[in-house]
Amino acid sequence: MARMRTIKPELLRSLTLASVSADVRWTLGGLLTYVDDSGRAVDEPRLVKAELYALDDDMTAQLVDEHLAAIAAIDDGPLCRYQHAGRRYLHIIDFDGDREWSQRINRPTRSRIPACPHHEAQHDQPSPPQGALTEHSLSDQDADTEGSTPRARPRNKGTREQGSGGTRARAGTPPHAPPSTTTPRPPRCAAHARLPDHDPGPPCRACAHIRLNAETAAAQAEQAAAQQRATDHARTRAAIADCDRCDLLGFRELENGNVARCDHTPDQRAAALVG
Repeated sequence: MARMRTIKPELLRSLTLASVSADVRWTLGGLLTYVDDSGRAVDEPRLVKAELYALDDDMTAQLVDEHLAAIAAIDDGPLCRYQHAGRRYLHIIDFDGDREWSQRINRPTRSRIPACPHHEAQHDQPSPPQGALTEHSLSDQDADTEGSTPRARPRNKGTREQGSGGTRARAGTPPHAPPSTTTPRPPRCAAHARLPDHDPGPPCRACAHIRLNAETAAAQAEQAAAQQRATDHARTRAAIADCDRCDLLGFRELENGNVARCDHTPDQRAAALVG
């Protein structure tokens, strides 16, 4: 799955990358969108070609592999290709550092790809326990200046209708259920159907097609529902216009003086006179 990244001006005039062609540098720029939030990805030229050059028939997987090899061969360059458990991976060196190609990721997703044993094995730390505070979980409003004491948040003092146990519900009024925070499971192909919901998974064209079909079907269903609502509304307005017993809003006055919604059936007395 492609990700939004930043191209720094320093990358365009980098002396480190001057030894390779402009086409190879363009592949490097595309790699920044191909790797995950830790700068890692599966080293498979066919997948890289599908993500970076999907519409370029002259760009083959073999040529992409040559580009990757050229980037990895740059002295003090940005790319490292490595293996783990018999599978090939790649990663952007100093992806979160201060190099020309480094990125600043807000709330990064933990990588499912093993760390490079040559450059970042010491950084492959386990995820913090659920509910623990990290530097990414602090918002700008909660951040304090260095060396200062964290400010305590003011507690809700309550109102007259609030007791020591919190807000009291009105008599006869059921408590409101909390809004659902469950997000629908993203549609996936059969090969990635068992991945956790929070895991975006590797780049996959089959998953992309399934998601596109699901979004198209949802849009068509919403359009059909909107058309049905418009049809029902027009039918109701036509029935009100043809009815001589109700007002413009579809209500009629009963014999006892009450008001009720009209069913637009002919008055029995009028029907008898017509008969």
